[in-house]
Amino acid sequence: MRTDVLDRPWLEKISFSWLGRANSILLWSLVFVLVLYPLLMVLVAAFTPSLPDSESLKISDLVTDRLINAAGNTLRLGFSVSLLSLIVGSALALLAAHSRRDSWIDLLMSIPFLTPPFVASLAWSLAVGPKGFLGRAGLFGRGAEQQIFSFWGFHW
Repeated sequence: MRTDVLDRPWLEKISFSWLGRANSILLWSLVFVLVLYPLLMVLVAAFTPSLPDSESLKISDLVTDRLINAAGNTLRLGFSVSLLSLIVGSALALLAAHSRRDSWIDLLMSIPFLTPPFVASLAWSLAVGPKGFLGRAGLFGRGAEQQIFSFWGFHW
């Protein structure tokens, strides 16, 4: 059974403008609770010692050669990966657009999803790191660890 708004003129006068504001308040509350609050707690925990005999983190601890080198490598690696992904992705997209749909290109483009980079890097660091499975067996020395955690680390 169908009822129209014209049958109930009082329904036209109801305003739902508060719903947009309530959604916005709910969204920002969730962002604060799920993102900003945990990040704030990590920062507070970093700069305030939790144990009685531990020291708090100082700004001078953050400006070391090792950290600056790591930040530079991270930015360089991010730019390089983005550029290489753009080139390879464009070539594969062009190849996929001009090939048959049931061909091998769909399988080729799904390979990166089968082994995510995070899982591969975690496996390498667990295997070759100083306390890794192969590192404890003495198969790889300190040089392998430095090689893996360098800019070209996973390319050897």
